[in-house]
Amino acid sequence: MSGVSTDEIETDKDNERVFDVSVEGKKTISGLDIHKEAGFNKALVKKLKNIEVKDGYININFDEIKGFPCVSGIEIILVKID
Repeated sequence: MSGVSTDEIETDKDNERVFDVSVEGKKTISGLDIHKEAGFNKALVKKLKNIEVKDGYININFDEIKGFPCVSGIEIILVKID
């Protein structure tokens, strides 16, 4: 499991900062609007499950739709499957 945490500290309006999140080449979050989901200056945490990393490196992309993507933290928990 992994998670992305962020908060909107620049704008107090919906649809000013919107972006997609892709992990390992798969879009995991579409059209994330931090303000719309959490409001101004409020934390937002998105948990992502069942992410399979095959090459030992996790690839995370933040694709701009409107405004610049904003991320405050990323948590990665290693789960080994035998």
